[in-house]
Amino acid sequence: MACMPAVSAPSVLAPAPASTRTHLCYSTEMRRGALSLRPARAIPTLRLGGHRDARGAVVVRATAAEGAVELQAKVTSKCFFDVEVGGEPAGRIVIGLFGEVVPKTVDNFRALCTGEKGYGYKGCSFHRIIKDFMIQGGDFQQNNGTGGRSIYGECFDDENFTRAYRKLILNEVLLNCKNVDVSGAISLVLKLRGSLAYFVAVKHVGPGVLSMANAGPNTNGSQFFICTVKTPWLDNRHVVFGHVLEGMDVVKQLESQETSRSDTPKQPCRIVNCGEVPLDS
Repeated sequence: MACMPAVSAPSVLAPAPASTRTHLCYSTEMRRGALSLRPARAIPTLRLGGHRDARGAVVVRATAAEGAVELQAKVTSKCFFDVEVGGEPAGRIVIGLFGEVVPKTVDNFRALCTGEKGYGYKGCSFHRIIKDFMIQGGDFQQNNGTGGRSIYGECFDDENFTRAYRKLILNEVLLNCKNVDVSGAISLVLKLRGSLAYFVAVKHVGPGVLSMANAGPNTNGSQFFICTVKTPWLDNRHVVFGHVLEGMDVVKQLESQETSRSDTPKQPCRIVNCGEVPLDS
């Protein structure tokens, strides 16, 4: 069964479309308070710096003129989108990916950026845009939100916030503890502590967050979205796996496009090229 991803949008932003096949993005059960969104702040291209956290892991800090956005995890790889709006170049978006936190989700996105499996994001559209919320893309099959697939098949399971994933990490550490000395056991405990911290930390904290669209639990495919505001009602429902490092001005340009009642941009917004860039670039 094909995955038809969704991102739960506050109904105040637009009426739910008649076709639920094309737009599974409207939830009939939204928490009270989810209808209220703070206005998006204009954020310029982010500048990278870095520091080490309490565990010694390098954590990238993205700073902007208006303040600072602390990335929630170590960036392990970087990908880019070259974007066109209405047939005209709009610029490049560079995204840092959190491979230590959600390796399977990151591998899927990276491979779809490079096209190494013979298919991927090159040429696909940002098919759904809601101002003061997010931009959504990744349906390289239909370009309307009904298609797309992962490199693992149609769909794959959620990582990071699920109870099953936490149990998997715990079991792995406990199994390894049987065959190590005291110093090795301490190292594994610190690893577990760090992993559990990620379960709490990797959330939809604000503009630039990259997350997976889905059609319910464990239905990740290829569709993704980039937040333009803080969206806490999506926490523990959508897998966060990266953050925009450069090109937030391009994201804002996409967000500002005029759309139809079904949130489809009236001008074509396409990824004309994409791939992986060196981590130190």
